[in-house]
Amino acid sequence: MLILFLLVGIYLVITGLKNFRLRRRLLTDLKRTEGVVLSVTRKQPPNTIVKKSRYEKRMWMFFPVIRFNTSSGASMTFESESGDTGQTSTYSPGQRLPILYDPENRLPPMIDTRWALWGGAFFQTLGGVAFVSGALLLLVIFGDRIFG
Repeated sequence: MLILFLLVGIYLVITGLKNFRLRRRLLTDLKRTEGVVLSVTRKQPPNTIVKKSRYEKRMWMFFPVIRFNTSSGASMTFESESGDTGQTSTYSPGQRLPILYDPENRLPPMIDTRWALWGGAFFQTLGGVAFVSGALLLLVIFGDRIFG
């Protein structure tokens, strides 16, 4: 189990760093444009009921569906991988948002924010570091019992 924990952590760190490197390398190739929110997809994340006195509030995740035109004039539509959370969305149909897209489609289009560009790679790498740290901590604490 300890080895599995360590291997998963190493895998997450390696793939997270590759993701960072890819995004950094492609950063100069990404094009900026403006998109329009067509609709907002509402999804319920697990375990998100906040209990307050006699009533419950449901929390939702909201992901905008955005249409934009590329520099070549082609129209593209995508659902953002990043959004917001709450009871209502900050996104609304007709809202204009800055967009980053890769003309060669090596990266999916995204809202032009630091979070959308770097957040996934950051948390993937951080999760890997947590797994590796946890495995090493267990090895230090229980190493004598495991290896005799």
